[in-house]
Amino acid sequence: MKIALLFSGQIRDINPRLFNAGLKTLINGTNADAYLTYWDQAGISGCHNIENLFAPKLKGFDVQNYLRTAFDGINVVSERRLKEEKWEQELPSQYVEIYKSPEFSKLTINSLPQLYQIYESARTAVNLQNYDYVFRCRFDSVFVSKIGPELNRNKPEKIYTINFGKAFCPQRVYDIFFYCKPNQIKVFTDPWENLVEFVNSDFNNGLDRRDACRILYLACQKNHFQVETTPIRYCDVYRGSPKYFFDIVKWGVSREFDIRRCFDVLKMLRYI
Repeated sequence: MKIALLFSGQIRDINPRLFNAGLKTLINGTNADAYLTYWDQAGISGCHNIENLFAPKLKGFDVQNYLRTAFDGINVVSERRLKEEKWEQELPSQYVEIYKSPEFSKLTINSLPQLYQIYESARTAVNLQNYDYVFRCRFDSVFVSKIGPELNRNKPEKIYTINFGKAFCPQRVYDIFFYCKPNQIKVFTDPWENLVEFVNSDFNNGLDRRDACRILYLACQKNHFQVETTPIRYCDVYRGSPKYFFDIVKWGVSREFDIRRCFDVLKMLRYI
């Protein structure tokens, strides 16, 4: 099975060897290509609270050296480094209004840069029609399971996302990880291209109207894409503490347990 991994967003300060071990676990048994799109400044993966959302960028962080280790042994097809300050300066006025508006929760302040990065990741990738699946991934995720049996090419085409257990939220696409067929790439591009329409939509799933997970789901609705949860919690954001790693592992086995997965996880413990 040939898959495209579209990584986008901000490079984070997690152990690159931990990241690398998890990524190799995820793609084990597949033919995977990686496409990297990222901001020019690295940051931290803090807890999901106001203070860490506005944490300063990492100064003097060697992004290229980090990526060499994080993606060692992975076929990286292309890289694009985008200037965040330039992106802000060139935002259309309607997007600036959404980005800066106090009407929305401060916890969704990063939705716009995230959705733009997802959009650009799809534009960066080439010949996506040659892949069986296209994955949305982040640089601060730790992966704890290889791709599972739901990627059966004879199944109906759906958008698969993590949406069970502690990750459950009705009618959303989890913005850190999802995958689709190449002909469903609009789930990557429509959220940015139709941002104003989606933010102003009356659709209510309990999330802030600017929330990226809500907007991604609306893009699926617009394009008549069916959304289904994965049976495995493949990953989550690693926020710098061993507790988060073990939480990811615990949540990951909560629906579909496979003893072989335990051995993959054990190999990663040396990097915690």
